[in-house]
Amino acid sequence: MDSLWDLSVGIGSRVEGTAGDEAAVSCIAGKLQGYGYAVQIQDVPLPNGAHTHNVIAQHPQALNQADYEILLVGAHYDTKTGTGSPGANDNGSGTAVVLELARCFANQPGNFRFVLFGGEEELVTGSGAHHFGSRYYVSHMSQSDKDNFLGAIIVDMVGVGSQLYARTMGIGPMDFCNQLMAYAAAHGRSLPYLHSGSSSDHEAFESAGLPAVWLEYKDDPWYHSPADSFDKIQPAYIENTGTLLENFIRSL
Repeated sequence: MDSLWDLSVGIGSRVEGTAGDEAAVSCIAGKLQGYGYAVQIQDVPLPNGAHTHNVIAQHPQALNQADYEILLVGAHYDTKTGTGSPGANDNGSGTAVVLELARCFANQPGNFRFVLFGGEEELVTGSGAHHFGSRYYVSHMSQSDKDNFLGAIIVDMVGVGSQLYARTMGIGPMDFCNQLMAYAAAHGRSLPYLHSGSSSDHEAFESAGLPAVWLEYKDDPWYHSPADSFDKIQPAYIENTGTLLENFIRSL
């Protein structure tokens, strides 16, 4: 919740390619470095000539491993242009969960990649031009990383709503999503499946034939508006999402 406050109140609007974007990158990278991760800032060009960034964190011991299986846990940190939204739920909530998971696993070296994506939102509404950070990340993955990719967990909008869902487009491998849902069911956690469109960063992975699942609470009446504020967030939803993922990851 401290990280969510820092993003949605301390920084506020984090539109891609703006000063808010840069402030968010600095905040996120600082936290991850403080946990002891090796952090890479991946520069991502935007169609308007500006740039956004992906913040990629790995355990230093995992950087040069020859045999590895990659688990990516990610979220976008940016907010939608022209909305005046401080982005508490969309997607300060997902970013905060990823940062807390990174903290929880800081003393357990493994092939985790915690990635905070820039540029998930459309620059021009209705253009279909979005997911700049995640698409750039996937397009620059090595073949070795793709071959050893266990799956991507995308956390997007998990602080408001009534039900947590596991979501995919259904165009990528479903084994990883099914594994997460089976884990939740076996441990008494409600995580039904809901087919999605291409409205989060799982799209880039699925489109490349890589397994991915998006976790989202539905529905949020305030997203993409100035009312998407810190006071709307349900801390119990943040905790439920985070503890489910922490325990699932430890089970792998």
